[in-house]
Amino acid sequence: ICSHALLVERKTIVELGGFDVSLRTCEDWDVWQRLARLGKCWVMVDEPLAFYRTSPNSLTRNSTQMLVDAEIVIARGFSPDPRVKHPASA
Repeated sequence: ICSHALLVERKTIVELGGFDVSLRTCEDWDVWQRLARLGKCWVMVDEPLAFYRTSPNSLTRNSTQMLVDAEIVIARGFSPDPRVKHPASA
């Protein structure tokens, strides 16, 4: 999910602590996991609403950094996350 392809109320993102600036990549994935823990509804819009463009210097092309950050986000996804104060029941 690209960060520019979702509409989320600002107060919800603030409640979750915003984007983790310690991550160089995968920070959007980290937020989406926290949103899912809240039990928020996801609705698909079946039409293109945004475009995604990369450049040769994009961090998404840095597979080493992506792997480092992805391992952090995956570990968080399989453990309690104190940044989500009121998670939905499993």
